[in-house]
Amino acid sequence: QKEEPRVIPVTMVPVMLQALREAASDAHSRGARWDLVADFHLQTGLRPAEGFALTWDDMDVDNGRFRVCRNLTITHGVRNRTKTGRARWVPLNEPSMQVLHNLQKLHNETHLFPWSRTSYMSTFRRVMQRLYERGAIPARYRPYDLRHTQISVALERGVPVAQVAAWAGNSPEVCWRHYAGTTGTYELPAI
Repeated sequence: QKEEPRVIPVTMVPVMLQALREAASDAHSRGARWDLVADFHLQTGLRPAEGFALTWDDMDVDNGRFRVCRNLTITHGVRNRTKTGRARWVPLNEPSMQVLHNLQKLHNETHLFPWSRTSYMSTFRRVMQRLYERGAIPARYRPYDLRHTQISVALERGVPVAQVAAWAGNSPEVCWRHYAGTTGTYELPAI
């Protein structure tokens, strides 16, 4: 049975990003900023494979957007197509623009995230496990939960599902069925 989407409570985000930033200082990370990777994925709702394939040429900062047109698979490397086979434009919000600014100060590589995707995934899981064991977060979040969170927050804040689906590179049905969760606790309405 498929798990329900895990949505990260907004109050947990600073704790997670700080722990990921601290984890980037270990010897295996070679200067990687896992907090910037995670924050960009959280802000934009990208799949990890899409985020690691992004180049600076994909950024249209003047118009506040970027193009998603390829992905980085562990088995095949960079492929010039997305998971669904359709390129798309995704808007840049203020936090994602700040991530880009920080990345520009960090490096001048072709790719936004020139670090190892597999190292990011394993570091993310290890950091979340430690935070969970310490009781700092309520669940062992996975990198893909950043996508679930963005899609769920956008839907809860009233962005039409057709627009969210276009940004996510899915259909509205897939967004509802596989990605939408809740970001808060609600009371059952009395009738």
